[in-house]
Amino acid sequence: MRFKSLFFVVALFITIAASAGPTDNVIFRVEIDGKWGYLNAKGEYLVTPQFDHAYEFSDCGLACVKLGNKYGFVDTTGKIVIEPQFDYVSDFIFTNNRTVVHINKKYGVIDKTGKYVIEPQYNYIFIGKPSSNGLAPILINKKGFINKNGNIVIEPIYDDAGHFSNGLAPVKQNGKWGYIDTTGKFIIQPTFDNAQDFFEEFAAVDIKHKYGYIDSTGKVIFFSHFRIINELNKNYVRIISKKLKYGFINIKGNIIVEPQYNWIGEFQENGLACVRQKDIWGYIDTTGMFVIKPQFGYAGDFSSDGLAKVKAYGIDQYGKYGFINTSGEIVIPIQYDCIGNFSNGLAYIGEINYLTNKYKNFGYIDKTGNIVIKQQFQKAYDFGENGLARVVINNKYAFIDKTGNFVGQKFDQAWDFQENGLAKIKIDGKYGYIDSTGNYVIEPLYDYINFAYPSEYELKKIRW
Repeated sequence: MRFKSLFFVVALFITIAASAGPTDNVIFRVEIDGKWGYLNAKGEYLVTPQFDHAYEFSDCGLACVKLGNKYGFVDTTGKIVIEPQFDYVSDFIFTNNRTVVHINKKYGVIDKTGKYVIEPQYNYIFIGKPSSNGLAPILINKKGFINKNGNIVIEPIYDDAGHFSNGLAPVKQNGKWGYIDTTGKFIIQPTFDNAQDFFEEFAAVDIKHKYGYIDSTGKVIFFSHFRIINELNKNYVRIISKKLKYGFINIKGNIIVEPQYNWIGEFQENGLACVRQKDIWGYIDTTGMFVIKPQFGYAGDFSSDGLAKVKAYGIDQYGKYGFINTSGEIVIPIQYDCIGNFSNGLAYIGEINYLTNKYKNFGYIDKTGNIVIKQQFQKAYDFGENGLARVVINNKYAFIDKTGNFVGQKFDQAWDFQENGLAKIKIDGKYGYIDSTGNYVIEPLYDYINFAYPSEYELKKIRW
């Protein structure tokens, strides 16, 4: 059960002062002796461990907690705002701070004070994504739509239903899909075998094994006999044939690259896409012409620095990796058993003992291929934005800087630094957090610890 705010920018605190540090508003959820509570970044308990489980804080300032088999909510002071009484709750994902709850085998909606906005009466309420129209699908015996006050505005008469977007929602009736407006009127008649929610201007549909896109008027953008495997953009979509071959068509439905490859990647900003023919990889341009002929055992996407990781093909060099440029020239020799991506100007390299299938002798090279940090580690990882990289040495995790010097002590386990400058570590069976100097922010005293606000998901979205 995941309690994460999937759609809105975290706003637990009304204002983040310009002078505030990146960890000033961080809250951790911790487990100790089987009970859960919350800490601030100073290691002080906001909520003493007392719950059977504790989840992330949502953007309304409340966190779900479990007591016995029931769920409720606490605030950042530890006060129980909504008593544990529900069999299930979702996160607060309505824009007006409401959440779906399950009690007595029915679903309803409460506000952040615990007051019912919609009495438990439905078999399910679907609020998996926000709706610009403020309507959510519900299930009684069939599907219909309610507004934020719980009033049924579109009667539950549909076999299935999606979500509103662009003023339209896909619904299924009598075995076919069409699109209705917020009054329940069919704007696009139910003629499709499948229909998806609108994504920006277009929606993906299929009929009699023909796949394509329509606009909000029902006008067909294109139809194709090929299955589509990514969202429509201004130029092309990837397709796959019945024989499981990949290619590209343009927005008019015209084939620009025949489905002939065993795999095909996305076109990159440089206009190249990696493709695989049987076991051999190369690169094509947007006309389908080979710019770098198939010759590799693997070929990755080009990064912003114009380099792509490739793997040798053939008996003599099988399994070795290096880097090429957009002209196909080898700029890092294809001689390494494993190699990472360049970050902060460095990439890890390592060897494999093929008898034991274990890694060994990891170090780092620069973009000229020179070894700048000698091969001395059991395992190594990419450098982060803070200029530190995780390594394993003598069965312990540690962090090094770009000169190869160790930062802080060694741990039984360690995870990457997050955007707030903290990394989770484990030592002697207990968890804590360190900062980029290697000093403890949270001492390793806990059976489990993780971010409660912002969550790790939200840290990936937000730059303080």
